[in-house]
Amino acid sequence: MATVALTRATVLTPVSKAMRHFNVPVEKLLRRRGLPALETDDPAHWVPTHAVVMLAQDVQRIIGPEAFGVWLERTCDLSQLGPFNNVLRRSRTLYDALNRYHRFYREFRSYANISMARRGDDLWIRRSVDSRMAANNGALQLYGLSEITRIVHLAAGDSWQPNRIVLQSDTDSILKTMPHLAGADAVLDAEFCAIAIPLGMLSRPLTQRHGSGVMALADDDAAAMSPPPEGFSESVLAIISTHFLDCYPAMNTVAESIGVNARTVQRRLAADGLTYRDLIDWYRFETAKRLILEDRVRLTDVAAELEYNDAGSFTRAFRRWAGVSPREYRALHTMA
Repeated sequence: MATVALTRATVLTPVSKAMRHFNVPVEKLLRRRGLPALETDDPAHWVPTHAVVMLAQDVQRIIGPEAFGVWLERTCDLSQLGPFNNVLRRSRTLYDALNRYHRFYREFRSYANISMARRGDDLWIRRSVDSRMAANNGALQLYGLSEITRIVHLAAGDSWQPNRIVLQSDTDSILKTMPHLAGADAVLDAEFCAIAIPLGMLSRPLTQRHGSGVMALADDDAAAMSPPPEGFSESVLAIISTHFLDCYPAMNTVAESIGVNARTVQRRLAADGLTYRDLIDWYRFETAKRLILEDRVRLTDVAAELEYNDAGSFTRAFRRWAGVSPREYRALHTMA
């Protein structure tokens, strides 16, 4: 396992909202799968895709397959793509939007690839899922096709439905409950999942278009659309960073969220010459440096933000990293 399959943490917001609609215990299930109990619109944070998939399976068991299809459609919300949603909505035509989706997809989910190909009178959008993500997971496939359908709706209206789709597994029971996909002719047990879009629709302008269509991004948007981390240690650090938005990330919790045990995490980090504590310290130090230099932030608040029991523990740790106390660091860099 060189890397960990990741998804932008923004997906947790529509997932949580849809869970509440069906009276599913949100925080309990998030904790069970090692996911932080948070709702965020900041796409700079990542969560393990394995944990999100397991969460979907939990929801399916609780509410049943009939309600699960409706839950999936409620979960699929383009707003969870953050700045990328804005990029899509600046497209001039449906084809422009689909092409942008194709180009930027891997910057939001590291477990799948998107390809486009013309076949007869259709443009097929093909989605190949990383084998580590259990390609036969029906929820993951149907969610992906629903997302593409949402993009088509930007030009064709919310009533549009595909005529043909391809799935990697038998998801017929769930598919029948999803209004936007239920009427399609479905090929099952394929090596990929895909959706057909008629060529005649591709030149349609977006009816919900924003901006001029220029691809330039604001600096914040560009940073938020950075590629997913590469390598195991970098992926674990990204997961730790997201967990700190909610609570201290115990190693067992992080390990469970990516589908391995704590010993495996230790071994993989050791191969990079690191320990789990090294990653915790790195995140705390980098975050502390940024917060300390914000004038209105008290040092006690920085300590609390980084899940220290008291300011003294934070001060000792910071001195160990920087050679000076947080207060001295602020004074030195404010004068610089």
